[in-house]
Amino acid sequence: MTVQIRSFTHKDLKSLVTLLNESYKEAYEFIPYTEEKLRSGIQEGNLIILVSEENGEVTGSVAYRSGHYPKMEI
Repeated sequence: MTVQIRSFTHKDLKSLVTLLNESYKEAYEFIPYTEEKLRSGIQEGNLIILVSEENGEVTGSVAYRSGHYPKMEI
């Protein structure tokens, strides 16, 4: 069993929605993800996503965003 880490492609969207919904289904006030909601979040956040793949199946992911956090005024 070889785990491969690679960049996200849009063909992975359905698998990521399934993984996220499965992971958070027991969370308080969880609202399930849809493909459109996840796609929009990725685009708006300008996220870079890596996925782990084993035997042709997406098994996990990590997302990050480069740049600076906005300065907070107190």
